[in-house]
Amino acid sequence: MDHPPESQDLHLAQTENRHLKETMSALREELEKMRISSETGIQNAMAAANSEIIQLKSTIAALRDELEWTLVQCEEKIQKMEQMTRDEMNQLQQTVKTLREQLEEDEREQK
Repeated sequence: MDHPPESQDLHLAQTENRHLKETMSALREELEKMRISSETGIQNAMAAANSEIIQLKSTIAALRDELEWTLVQCEEKIQKMEQMTRDEMNQLQQTVKTLREQLEEDEREQK
């Protein structure tokens, strides 16, 4: 049974049409997979970036706290040193006063 040439042309066209539709469907599926993969990659990158931002903010806060604590410690040391200096000056002034009084008394006794 031979098919007329128009029937064969129609069959070839239908076959080619079916293959093109299958190819188009496969390309759509592949494109969708690539889109999903791309979105997943973007979401993973965003999650990693957000995690790093949170860690960096935490580190900054810890360093700021440490800096403030160090500043408070330094201020306390400065205040203690200033107080020690004032105390030492008062002691030295008292010593000078006492020595001066002794010297004056010794001079009066010698006269």
